[in-house]
Amino acid sequence: MKGAMGNKERYTLGFLAANINTGASRVLCPGVLDAAEREDVNLISYPGGRLKTNEHSG
Repeated sequence: MKGAMGNKERYTLGFLAANINTGASRVLCPGVLDAAEREDVNLISYPGGRLKTNEHSG
């Protein structure tokens, strides 16, 4: 795919994780970064978190 300047456009991927500093994300994040670099794509990381819920709703 070519952009306005005739250059190849880079894909942009998003990585959503509950927390990028703990848990499974600490294992996944380095692999995701390596794959993005290897495949020459942009990567945007979206650190999430727990949603506040009302346990008594329903």
